[in-house]
Amino acid sequence: MGCRDARGASGNAFTITVAAAVNVGIAHRIAVAYGISVTYGIAVAGDEAEFLKKPLGANVERKAFLAASAMVAAMATDACAKGSRRLELVESQSEFDYGAFEKLVGRPFDVRQLWDMDGYVPTGLGGIKNAFNGYQFGFGIAPARIGMAACLHGTANAFAYNDAMWTKYRLGEAFGFKDPNGNVVATNIFYHARSQESAAIDPNDPGSAYQDGTIEALQRRGLMVMVCHTAAGEQGRSLVAAGAAPSGMSPGDVQRDLLANLVPEVTVVPSMVSAIGILQNRFRYAYTAVSQAG
Repeated sequence: MGCRDARGASGNAFTITVAAAVNVGIAHRIAVAYGISVTYGIAVAGDEAEFLKKPLGANVERKAFLAASAMVAAMATDACAKGSRRLELVESQSEFDYGAFEKLVGRPFDVRQLWDMDGYVPTGLGGIKNAFNGYQFGFGIAPARIGMAACLHGTANAFAYNDAMWTKYRLGEAFGFKDPNGNVVATNIFYHARSQESAAIDPNDPGSAYQDGTIEALQRRGLMVMVCHTAAGEQGRSLVAAGAAPSGMSPGDVQRDLLANLVPEVTVVPSMVSAIGILQNRFRYAYTAVSQAG
């Protein structure tokens, strides 16, 4: 029994208010057995208090046990439903898969470089493309030995949201993204490849994959793309406040929607500013900052 958004340090704890005395003692002991923290809306004293201290044993009548179990299950479900809408600005260690992160970024690369992309920074993708070309063709480093990470945070998170999210929340309008002609960017033009995947082409050909600075094309060359969990939470709050989210959605709802609708092969990190520090200090990635356009 557990609920991600309402759990405690143990990963399976709830805070539940019991408003009725029906089978409260048995319910309490069932809750304890499952690691559920119960807060009572009634006074419990005397023999009842002593009863609550006893372990759940075989002497409990089946009918009472089933009734109490149903009560606990209902309360836990209610706690999950309420907790699931919570805005989660801070992702806990128990929720983040550091092992998968370490496996991804800790591979045996000959060169490692991260790109700090905060805000509307499409020029960063062009920079990454040029870096790949320089390492591969200028320095002769095998593509598989090039470790390149795009660290998206702030509104740059949107580069990794799929088109459904761009349409649903009008992200181009909400974040002030405009093309060189001043028009609002309506879909995720930063993701979809403009070239075909092929290694047998001239890297100087403007139409080749080597001159394609989209995320999809760069991922084919080995780019690791990361987005910020905290930034998604902040965006959930701002999109609701701006009226860009459908009626009835909470900031937490929007945050979970965004993070559930990423383009393929994207890693969510708890906080990008901390992930950048980890990449630099533990994994020795060279740091590159990207300035926001305009």
